[in-house]
Amino acid sequence: MITNDVEEGILLADRVIPLDPGPGATLGPAFSVDLPRPRDRTALQHDPGFKALRNAILRHLIDVRRRAAVAPDGRVADEHMPSAKASAA
Repeated sequence: MITNDVEEGILLADRVIPLDPGPGATLGPAFSVDLPRPRDRTALQHDPGFKALRNAILRHLIDVRRRAAVAPDGRVADEHMPSAKASAA
């Protein structure tokens, strides 16, 4: 299954493997979904295991995107990604 929705992936799959961005896109790490079935989307919103897994996947995607956006000289290559200076301000 392919989806752009992290929550949908967790709801329907037993494993989520994000696609890391870039021209030579690669598969990221596998995240095991060890949540009991059947899974209910509304109930999952209150499950600490679901929240932790969703946050881990999103953190990975954000970190990969930030690393891809920073040029070798430290400049941010994408105007939509805040630089460290802008974040500190």
